[in-house]
Amino acid sequence: MYRTILLILYLAVLIPSVTHLIRYREIPSSRRLSAGLGVSGVLLCPVCAGFLCELLTSLLSIGLFLLVIIGGMGLMVKSIFR
Repeated sequence: MYRTILLILYLAVLIPSVTHLIRYREIPSSRRLSAGLGVSGVLLCPVCAGFLCELLTSLLSIGLFLLVIIGGMGLMVKSIFR
């Protein structure tokens, strides 16, 4: 899961950076800006991927817990009124 999130973040950072670098290759300040944003994005991607991986794991476990509780209550209500 971590590698998938990391790949998505890498693509989300590198594709706009490279396309901006190619589109505005005549302007030196734009080239420096897009290269800098691309490099800083690549350096920050592993940290963000780790945070998102932990966040998604927590959200999925909470969601599964709520599903079990609500499903259990639904089964109890169904068995009582049947």
